[in-house]
This record gives sequence, structure tokens and C-alpha cells, in this order.
Amino acid sequence: MITWIVTPCFNDWDSLRQLLCELKLLITPESTFRVIVVDDGSTTAISNDLIEALTGFSGILLTLNTNLGHQRAIAIGLAYVEEHCAGDFVAVVDSDGEDRPSNIPILTEVAIAHPECIIVARRTNRAESTKFRIFYLLYKLFFRLLTGQNLDFGNFQIIPFSQVKRLTHSGALWNHFPAAVMRSKTVLVKVPTSRSKRYFGASHMNFISLVNHGFNAVAVFLDIVFIRLLVFFGALVAIVVTLISLIGLFAASDDYSKTWSPIVLLGLLSVALIQAIFTILATGFLLLSARSIIPLVPRKIYKDYIGRVGNS
Repeated sequence: MITWIVTPCFNDWDSLRQLLCELKLLITPESTFRVIVVDDGSTTAISNDLIEALTGFSGILLTLNTNLGHQRAIAIGLAYVEEHCAGDFVAVVDSDGEDRPSNIPILTEVAIAHPECIIVARRTNRAESTKFRIFYLLYKLFFRLLTGQNLDFGNFQIIPFSQVKRLTHSGALWNHFPAAVMRSKTVLVKVPTSRSKRYFGASHMNFISLVNHGFNAVAVFLDIVFIRLLVFFGALVAIVVTLISLIGLFAASDDYSKTWSPIVLLGLLSVALIQAIFTILATGFLLLSARSIIPLVPRKIYKDYIGRVGNS
């Protein structure tokens, strides 16, 4: 059984070295790992000993021309696998150590039992600071509120080769890998795992990065978000119209000296009604405009971002 490991890396070569060491311990006569490292435009060069370690896995180093972020680096890695590689499974693993390689055999066993499903590692806890966990909880709540779905897994996944093509031909993969997997309509099997601490250093994910990450995830479900917003603003319009009618009746039944405050409120509600209607129309036109644009399909464009393929 051959499993290709796709892992993005940006300057974190020490963590990658530790990841390769732990992967080496998992190799058995029945299971072989081959590694594709996507160098996401690192500003420091990979060392010779790390190149040798990667060569021991029949590994491939994809050096990108510029930094694209780990989500797009994963998309490029998967597109390369789909065109050039053959095997049984593709495992997407972050190189920083938060996704422990020791969980790969557990996920693979589930994948063998469900050959047409994508196996995702559902996070049961996180090792980050309390501040980051609060922001991450808000991000998940924001996503649930706008899309109606629960995003409780990340990049750590086992994908059968039969499903890689489906993902790499989806424009959603260019924005957000886990959201694209959800949108692919492939059956998901969630396996509880714990997030571990990074091997070395601190995470590159800060508040700004997390907000951007969240918006990219929501963008994958833009049509669903629009329908939910349409229902919300429709209910808001109904409430405002009802209030305007009630206030109008109240103001008409009293003398002018006692109706100045209802009249002011009537004006404010009328403004709110107009804004709600224009918001619905503007959002609808934006969605229709977006649907007319051909999406960026990773399988078609990934080569433009690869500066070098190989370990030399």
C-alpha cells in the first residue's frame, strides 16, 4: 500500500525534519510512504541533510515561485499528485507537528474500511493559547451562523486516489481545503484526534490570518450564505413593515403633539426597510455576477506557480 504525504512548509525546516523522522518509524513491509513537500516560497534554503532525508522517502520537493499560504500550497500539492503520481491514498499533513504522524495508521485503517470516503481528523482539543482558542471558537461560530454547517476538522485528512481528481477540479480548493472537501459532496468519516503542540517555534497564524482564513472558508459556501441572508433580511423586512403599519395607525389616531416620537420612529424604520431591500438586491447581483466567472481550478493552473520540481 502506497500513501503519498502532501505537506506544506514555509521556512520551518526543523519541523519538517522531525516529521520525516516520525514518518520513518511508521514504514512497514505492507505500508510505504512517499512524501511531497510543497515549499511555499520559503526565504531560507532547505539543507542538504534534509534533502537526503526526503530522498529516502522517494520524496519530491515542489518549490513555489512565491508564498501563497498553506491552503493553496496544499491545492498545488494535490494537483501535482493527481497528474504525476499513483498509489492508494493521499495524506495531507501539516509539517509543524500539530498533526501527529502516529495518527496516520489509525486514519488509514478507517480509509481501508471506507474506500470511497475521505477520512478527516476531527479535533477534540487544541494545544494553542487560550486567546487563540477563543478566536478559533468565534471563527467556527461565524462559519456555522453563515453556512449552517459545522467545520470541526482541518487539513489532516486521508484521501483515496479515486477522490483526488474530484477535489483538484473544484475551484473551492483554491480558497479553503477543508471547506472544499465539505463542498465536494464526498462522504466524510470523522475520526476523533487530539491536536498536539508544534515541534518548534510559534504558529504563523495570527488574528488577521485567522480572519482571512474564516472568510475564505465562508466564500466556498457563498450561495448558501446568500440564501440564509435572504431569509434573514426577508424576516427583517416583514418585521419592519409590521412595525411601520402599527406605528402609522397609532400616529393617525392621536393628536400631532403626542405623535412626534412615533413619527420619528416611523422614519427610522422606513430607512431601515429601504436599506434591507437594497442589501438583498446588491447581494443577489453580486452572487449572480460571481457565478458568471469561471473559477480557478487548481488542476489547470498549478504549474504556473511551481518554480522547480526536484531536490537539487
